[in-house]
Amino acid sequence: NVADQLEVRGSTSLNFTLSGWPPRIERGEIASAGAEADGGSTPVQIHLEKASATFLPNSVTLQPVVFSVGAGSGAFRLQASLSRKSQWHSLWKLDGSTPEVRSLFAAADALGFNLPPGWMLDGPVDCNLQWAGDIWPALHQPSGTLTLAGLKIHAPFLNRDITHVKASVELSPQGDKVQLTSANAFAADWHGTFQRSAPSAEWSFALSANQLSASEMDRWLNPQHRENLIDRILPFLASQPPPQPTPPWLRAHGTLSIGQFALSSFQFHQLRTDASVEGRHLKLSSAQAGFYGGTLSGSMALNLTQQPSYDIVAQFRDVNLGLVAAHTFSLSDLFTGAASGSLHLTAEGLGRDALLRSLSCDGQAQAHSVSYNGMDLLESMRAGERRPGITTVPRASTEFSCANGRVNFTRLQLLIPNGDVAATGDLDFQQHTGIHFLLVTAVPTTTPVLETSQRAAFYHLTGSLNAPDLVRVAARTTANP
Repeated sequence: NVADQLEVRGSTSLNFTLSGWPPRIERGEIASAGAEADGGSTPVQIHLEKASATFLPNSVTLQPVVFSVGAGSGAFRLQASLSRKSQWHSLWKLDGSTPEVRSLFAAADALGFNLPPGWMLDGPVDCNLQWAGDIWPALHQPSGTLTLAGLKIHAPFLNRDITHVKASVELSPQGDKVQLTSANAFAADWHGTFQRSAPSAEWSFALSANQLSASEMDRWLNPQHRENLIDRILPFLASQPPPQPTPPWLRAHGTLSIGQFALSSFQFHQLRTDASVEGRHLKLSSAQAGFYGGTLSGSMALNLTQQPSYDIVAQFRDVNLGLVAAHTFSLSDLFTGAASGSLHLTAEGLGRDALLRSLSCDGQAQAHSVSYNGMDLLESMRAGERRPGITTVPRASTEFSCANGRVNFTRLQLLIPNGDVAATGDLDFQQHTGIHFLLVTAVPTTTPVLETSQRAAFYHLTGSLNAPDLVRVAARTTANP
């Protein structure tokens, strides 16, 4: 795999004493006053200073030799020793630094040592490594340390580069450990640790970020964001980009801590979850977060393939409805109270529109001390039409599901001061068509506000949540909820 374009220029002298037949080395030396090499798919110059290797019958010693790759790219020192008792054993040492590690990888590529396709690393690196083993231990796991002081990483399955990577890496046959001081990915600043017990073992991690948003994750992961200039100018020529391969070694499990996570206009605080990564499959479990005065817990499975899919199971408790409504423009100042319940949600596709079209859910909720600022329900029922004001609901409960862009409510029960209200209906995701309810109320005979008997009254609520319309309808035209 050495590049055909690679050229080496320099001179070498050999001085050996041999004996016996077949000839055996008694002593010898290979020396060079220096050499240069360049070429390869990414031409880069390799400069080797004075070097010498000493040979004895059962040992070979490479004296420390200094080499550099590219102009102004720092210098490295390599030394090695080989010895034979029952079998050959060697020790290789490499130390040095470079402000542009990309040049080092380009040189390695020219010599036949390649990074996986699509990967690129650049930036300053200090290293102090050694390899111990047979004659060519470089094919095995090294030990030593690496210091990354602002590395940039390009991965083929990400739309943008991971930047400002500062970390210390400890390598050993007993395991590897990475202490990540900082890295910018998904428009968030990260720090934490990675470690594994063997080269073939999966990584374990503990990562923290100041903030993270679902929209930034989409920009980094969504293949549609990889369009080139021609795709954007002539979109009818563009084809859906295929997902890039994920390396088989990308397997890890650990914990994630996010100071603030944004999903659309909603915010989750102090999110902490166990996480496992298997290529493009991500599972979050035992998740806990603060959510508008209450708590949220649950799990999530993400399949980030060509057609991403999401499966979420969540429980929420004592969520402040007023704070939630304040972050939804069309619901601002309409609700107060607290809600608890559970939710199971699934969605698939690329982008917000596809996710909304495929979104389905089911769940249940209970609320207390609720007020609705869109109308006075009791006065409206008595008048047979909407009356402005506030509806107070000490307790409420419902079961719900969503599909085809609507939330469907069943077994909706409202306990109001002068009676109970049972309802079914649905709410449009976009809220431009508003809410559609069938209301049935049974009021005690001692309460003359709506009905003076035990008969139920039927009402129809349509329009937007901000200004709904309410009319009384004949009982025979509707089904009993």
